[in-house]
Amino acid sequence: MKLDYIKITNFRNFSRIILPRFSRINMLIGENGSGKTNFLEAIQTLTTLSPLRPVGFPELIRWGSDFFHLHGEFDGHTVELGFSEKKRLLKIDGDKSNKAGLARIAPVVAFMPDDIDIIRGAPENRRMFLDRALSAIDPQYETALRRYYRTLRQRNAQFKLNPRDVTIWDAELIDWGSMIIMKRLPYIRILNDKIRELYRELYGREIRIRYMNPFRIEGSVEESFRNAVKTGAREELRRRCTLFGPHRDNFCIQMDDKKSDTFVSQGQLRSLAFALKLGVVRSIEDSSGGRPILLVDDVLLEIDEVRREKILDMISMDYQIFFTMTNGALISRVFADCSVFQVNGGEIALPR
Repeated sequence: MKLDYIKITNFRNFSRIILPRFSRINMLIGENGSGKTNFLEAIQTLTTLSPLRPVGFPELIRWGSDFFHLHGEFDGHTVELGFSEKKRLLKIDGDKSNKAGLARIAPVVAFMPDDIDIIRGAPENRRMFLDRALSAIDPQYETALRRYYRTLRQRNAQFKLNPRDVTIWDAELIDWGSMIIMKRLPYIRILNDKIRELYRELYGREIRIRYMNPFRIEGSVEESFRNAVKTGAREELRRRCTLFGPHRDNFCIQMDDKKSDTFVSQGQLRSLAFALKLGVVRSIEDSSGGRPILLVDDVLLEIDEVRREKILDMISMDYQIFFTMTNGALISRVFADCSVFQVNGGEIALPR
């Protein structure tokens, strides 16, 4: 998939930007705060309805405006997203649509500086990573996730209102939660195979992902979940919250049976985060047959030159890529034929 055209109106620090053409390899060069990441976020928001950073749509509107509008063209398909306080509109090829239609049109994977927190950060970062990755390839997963968290909120509220009635939410919690776990487990195995190969190529070391959840799975996931809720009911009543379910699951990446964040360097952690995201890219390709657009936001400086060139080789042949950086020398040595856009104060200059 390829982005051919984009128009950005009142988004972040952009008033109005029209860029009518892109190459396969595109570099956005500018100082920090100039708007480089905001441009990537416009692509991400248009194609996934999820900003790069954890903010709501109102925070994306340019200061002093009351709406934003994004319009993109991808290999002959058009995607249009508009948002204001009173209205939100998504159109694909001129017709009103929903998020499920976007993944088929323009899958996107972003490589961000805070990806390293997937590995060394809190469990919620890893759950968010899994949820975004699976939602990109499985609309049913996103539905289950939405229903599960709605039930979880209602169940936790019931603990405070009338704890004796909390069991009325158990069946729905177990149904949706089991579906989430049953989709996560095979995905973890797929991702395991992909990042093991990628990291072996980068560092010659073996790694594996270990998935962890707060109850032991014996037999079916659903029955194991039900038993955990039943046997843990007294402790849940004491603590007045839901203690079992995918909202408490976690995973870690191990090398030689040690957690990866206990002994590797910053560059190795950055390479591992890159391998993890590239595993997501390849899982999208396996699922859809299409190649995602890659958004690479200034994440290569911490990686040593040997590994950096290997990473660039991994992504150089088959993907449209948008790099951001303050200095393009690192990339220009590898990609002789690329478009360079200068970004300054919310303005983007077309390449000459």
